[in-house]
Amino acid sequence: MELKVLWAALARRWYLVLLAIVCTVVATLLVAAKVGPKYEAEGASLIFPPMPTTQRGSESVPGNPYLALDSMTQARDIVIRELTSKATGEEFDQKFPGSTYQATPDSMNNAPIIVITVDAASADSAVSGVSSLMDRVPAILTDLQSGLGIDSKSEITSKTLIADQRPDSVHKDQIRAALVTGAATLGLGLLVIGLIDGLLTGRRAKKHSAELRELRDTDEREPEATVTDAQGRSSPAGEAGTSGVARTSGGLNRLGPRSASTTVNAFPANGSRAQAADPEGRRTRSGSHRTANPAQRR
Repeated sequence: MELKVLWAALARRWYLVLLAIVCTVVATLLVAAKVGPKYEAEGASLIFPPMPTTQRGSESVPGNPYLALDSMTQARDIVIRELTSKATGEEFDQKFPGSTYQATPDSMNNAPIIVITVDAASADSAVSGVSSLMDRVPAILTDLQSGLGIDSKSEITSKTLIADQRPDSVHKDQIRAALVTGAATLGLGLLVIGLIDGLLTGRRAKKHSAELRELRDTDEREPEATVTDAQGRSSPAGEAGTSGVARTSGGLNRLGPRSASTTVNAFPANGSRAQAADPEGRRTRSGSHRTANPAQRR
């Protein structure tokens, strides 16, 4: 039932609905332009083990370091922990305000690969952010192994696998913000339209009720019609049967042109014979066919 009332109100205020739609479109476009797209750049760094050697007789032969990648998982996790620390995050925020990043293990394989993803408001900030974090990986490894007296050939190093130079534009946040703004604006507009329609409808109903009440009061205050007898006495119209027929105070009785100007007292109070006055003011006796005009008697 409430939906029917709402639809009826929207149909009556269709011009306000159009205004609400225009406001919704404008607000959605403004928010979408202000939020803007995000730019995402990605980089990957491989934790590289030291070069192994094998003995062939009296000679040491370098081995294949990729065969020892499984042993680099712990070193990878330590580097990720350092990249996601609070100190590194604060330093990154100072260099690239408004940007965010993530440092996670590569979920595609079991190799000791660190994947770094940067989301920034501009393409340059995204690319620069990835480059800055990628440069921290070898620095972290060097700090971890410094002071241990390890030969440089035995140190764990890193190798850059990928680093985006052209970030991807992501519109997910922009679309979400635009949809939320549009839905909120349109819903609020329809609610306001319903309230306005309710106020206007209630005011019109009160005005109509006041007019009906005023008309009813006017009808109740209308004066009562009176009749006048032969002696000039007035009485209410409801008592006309007892005092004889007379004209009313509201106007002449509609009995024709002659009777409209004639006042008749059928039964006078003094018992005398009834007299009638014609339109020219001449009196005749009501009980006789003779006229009171001497000229006519001749």
